[in-house]
Parts: sequence; structure tokens; C-alpha cells
Amino acid sequence: MLNKVILLCYLYDLDRLKEIASLVRTCNIQTYITTDISHKNNQTLIENLIPKHLLYRLEYIDNYGADISPFLNQLKQIDSERFPFFVKIHSKNSKWGFKKHVEWGSVLIDALIGNREMLIKNLKILSRSDIGMLCHSFFTFDHDEGHNHSKILEICKIIGIDYTSLSLLKYAAGTMFMGKTQTYNNILNKDSLLNNLLEQEKGKLDDLYHGTYAHSMERVLGYLNENANLKITPLAIKSLVVHHKKFKKLHLHITYNNYCYIVENIHNFGKILFMNNEYLEIQWFHFDNKPIVKYVFLTPSSIIFQKK
Repeated sequence: MLNKVILLCYLYDLDRLKEIASLVRTCNIQTYITTDISHKNNQTLIENLIPKHLLYRLEYIDNYGADISPFLNQLKQIDSERFPFFVKIHSKNSKWGFKKHVEWGSVLIDALIGNREMLIKNLKILSRSDIGMLCHSFFTFDHDEGHNHSKILEICKIIGIDYTSLSLLKYAAGTMFMGKTQTYNNILNKDSLLNNLLEQEKGKLDDLYHGTYAHSMERVLGYLNENANLKITPLAIKSLVVHHKKFKKLHLHITYNNYCYIVENIHNFGKILFMNNEYLEIQWFHFDNKPIVKYVFLTPSSIIFQKK
């Protein structure tokens, strides 16, 4: 399965380069890296970190349209027969959550390429004829267009989506997901028109007070699947069972870089400070005092809070 998928990676900055390079080596996945033109003097660094046989292509572009414009350009350069599947990630560094305490860049990257075994499992799910996109369950939103509605309508008209026929309006928040190349190739004959819109948006973008074409495309990349009668499905991830006095049973997922969260509610987010075969210690960031809590293993796949 791994020879049928390509990682489409946009690095606005290089803060995550080393960790992504490590995951690329672990997953043994072909990788297409696009980064800002200001990093051209770091070409040797990138080429030294990504094994030559896994670096499909490395290119530099001007920064506009957030991570959407690089993605559209990458799609144009790959063969959908050689790579019928793709994984889209980028170097997200912003925080999410009611306290801005969730490192959601790590969460999303981890769910996609944090574990080779899970990547293969998710590719098998994606290979089903009725599935079009896999993304993190907690960051799969629907009917959430904010200030972007008018721009979404404009984009749908350009690429030939009948917006009135859509009912689910699901998309991958954060624009990191797995998809089928052919589904997205259908927009490439309109990529010049889309890029003309995205070129208007440079630098860091947000849609808190007004819509943007980049955030509108984030939604439309999900809507494309419903338009093609394909489902958007949660990524499968591995987790530990947490025996809880109130909730009885919860699930804890640990990321490749030792962040962790409760699968049922990602606002419960923390960092693994220590772990061995007997117990683990987590510092939880969603509490004001950021407590360090100890859990003991009942089995290799289940833990319980240890009272002091």
C-alpha cells in the first residue's frame, strides 16, 4: 500500500522539518516537499534529512494562499495512477482550544503519519470505493462556514460544484487529511482561476472577522467528496483504555512527540513526562495549575489513575 501513496507537505517554516523527516523515514513514504522561497539556502539541510529515495520532489514558492496554493501546485505534478492516494500535511504551529493549549499541528500530523502500522491501516480504509477522505475525528467539522460563505459559493461555481445539492458540508479543519488523488485532480483544470484568487492573500491568514479564499478552499476540499458521492471517514488511531471513576472508560492517545489527549474530548490535552511498563505521568494543560498526574498500567493497553 505504501508504494501507492505520496506525502504532500508544505513547510512555511522549518520548525517541524526534523520531526517530519523522522516520520517520513519511519513510514517509508514518498514525500513531496514545498517550502517558502526564503528557505532556498536550506536545500542541503532538507536533502540530508529526507532520504534521497523518499524525496519525490523539493520546490520553493512565494508565500500566498496559506497551504492551499502549494497543495494545488503539488497535485498538478503527481501521477494519479502511480499515486492514487495522498496525505496532505503542513507546518501548523498555532494552538487550538479554549485555552489555546492544544498543539493541534502535532495531533493532525500524528494521526496521519505518526505510526507506520496505522498509516497502512488507514490506507486500506481509504482504498474502499465509497471512501474519499480520512481525517481526524475531532477536527472533522460540518456546517461551519463562518464568514466564508460567499467565497465558498464563488469557488464552487468556478469548479462546477452544485452547492445547492450539498447537505453534509463536512471538511477537515486544519486542512490535513488523506484523500484520493483523482477526486482532487478534477479541480486542476481550474487551478489558474483559483490561484488568481489565492494570490490576493499573503502572510498569516485568519477568518475570524471576514472570509478568505484559503479558508473557503479548506471547506471546499471537503465538499468535493460529497459532490463525488464519497464519504469522509475518521482516521483510525491507537489508544490506551483509561479506567475512570466517573466516565467508566475513556481512551488516551499518545502522539509521536509525547503529547497526549483524551480521544472523546481533545480539550483534555497534555504531555507525557515519564512512561515505563509500570506507570506513566501526564502533565495536563487544560487545568489552570497544569497538574502532573500518575497512572498505573493494569494491562499493556489499559491504565488507571493512581491515588496519592
